[in-house]
Amino acid sequence: MRWPGWIVKSTLFSSVLLPRLKLILRNMIMDANLTHMQETNPFWRFSQLAWTVADMAPFCLELQDQHDCDVNMLLWVGWRSAQGAPIDEADLEQLSSLVEPWRQQVLRPLRAVRRSLSKQPAQAALRDRLLAAELEAERLQQTLMFNANPNDEPVSSQDHSAANAR
Repeated sequence: MRWPGWIVKSTLFSSVLLPRLKLILRNMIMDANLTHMQETNPFWRFSQLAWTVADMAPFCLELQDQHDCDVNMLLWVGWRSAQGAPIDEADLEQLSSLVEPWRQQVLRPLRAVRRSLSKQPAQAALRDRLLAAELEAERLQQTLMFNANPNDEPVSSQDHSAANAR
């Protein structure tokens, strides 16, 4: 997948999304539970908080469904931008290449199976378990992405968070 650079350069990203993501990061820093943040992947925590921002979930899901956007990449760009970290297209391409096999072999198949199930109550439990597996796969991708950044402290793949991002 070629990184859709138009997202980072778009007016919507810079005028709407980025200010919201920066606010989330500021709130995280002021969060009284800083010890918990230091023990877990701060990128995952940031993403969980970002998902709660008004209009963020529908916006991200639309980009994912209609433009094949890797939402984790979008959130990573927002997280790094909110920190004031420089981001260039070469870094995005390298990170995208790192996670693309995971997306192709794990995330997309899980999502496709979950979405293929009907809304029948008989399939609800299976759909819920698949959603949980998909969220865990998203978290593992974010751990891979976080650990790929040499300026951040690596986190264990056993880093579990109680709340769900979606």
